[in-house]
Amino acid sequence: MLQLQAPADETQLLRACEHSCTGDGSIGPAPLWELWLLPGLPDGRVGMFMKLHHVVADGMAGVAILGALLDLTPAATVSAAPPWAPRPVPPVRELLIDNLRRHATALSAVAARLAHPIRTVRRARAGWPAVREVFGAQPAPRTSLNRPIGPARHIGVCRGRLEPAKDLAHAAGVKDNDVVLTAIAGGLRDVLLASGERVDGLVLRAAVPVSLHRGPPGRARDNVDGGMMICLPIGEPDHRRRLRLIAADTAHRKTTARQLAGTGILDSAAVRKLMLRMMGRQRFANVYIANVPGPTVPLYLAGARLLEVFPVVPLTGNITLGIGVLSYCGQLNVTAATDRSGGSDLAVFLAGLRRVLADLTRAASAVT
Repeated sequence: MLQLQAPADETQLLRACEHSCTGDGSIGPAPLWELWLLPGLPDGRVGMFMKLHHVVADGMAGVAILGALLDLTPAATVSAAPPWAPRPVPPVRELLIDNLRRHATALSAVAARLAHPIRTVRRARAGWPAVREVFGAQPAPRTSLNRPIGPARHIGVCRGRLEPAKDLAHAAGVKDNDVVLTAIAGGLRDVLLASGERVDGLVLRAAVPVSLHRGPPGRARDNVDGGMMICLPIGEPDHRRRLRLIAADTAHRKTTARQLAGTGILDSAAVRKLMLRMMGRQRFANVYIANVPGPTVPLYLAGARLLEVFPVVPLTGNITLGIGVLSYCGQLNVTAATDRSGGSDLAVFLAGLRRVLADLTRAASAVT
């Protein structure tokens, strides 16, 4: 159970979140979502940790769910909750029938694809760019960032402001995300140098989800995301030159980002199981990075203002470092999660990220 011992500090709050990410080792199905309120912080502040399974929503939809749980004003009217009672556990016979029905539906879907080969081929062709994006490029280089991961996690955060990053992106003619990726690449460079690894000419591959939602961000629902593999030129020591290289790469790849799910390629349970087994030895990506735009206005819970928001991304396979970036009300906050048993040095990574952001901001200010 998550809990803080007052008076608690940020370190204790992060440790509690790490425990939830790890799990308590209990047997049984995990809930698809959890929300914890953690009192005990200084000045009467309360931490809030929300855990959401990806089958419920992707990053954009997850932020929309968070916004739906909060208020736009501190004096929002709270309506009475409708009466609710949990449904009884269904009998074994009903569960068996439901399971058989699900298998029959899956077999019917396979039969439908076989009965309409032209439609099936079209769906597969629509998803082929996403497959080629992951499997068709050169394998990711071998570094200490990829190794078997254990169950324990270590989380660190970095606070920033959105406006300087936007000003820098505007001055350089690039996107805000390119600035963030350049700073992350600088942090990764410092981590590898600190571990004694060679970085000359090194280009890491970062798996980056891309939102394919249409419409207002606050109304995003379900999983509608694609992905792309971004090249991070770690071997380039000059931050501004690295920024230009990353911006050119992302501009090209954004035109080819596609949704893989729903095209028929991953519809087979056997294919999905095979991919999960391969993740422990994958050579597709060195690191995972998710950048999601958050609310631009302050939000409130029971009259209390939401002060900061930090995203926590999961780790999969042999990727020991996952990085989440989220903007909120002028903030640009970064969370890094690593495997505690042998992951990257979070302190080195976060220090390098802050340093590169500061250097780029100073360079942009000097030009303007």
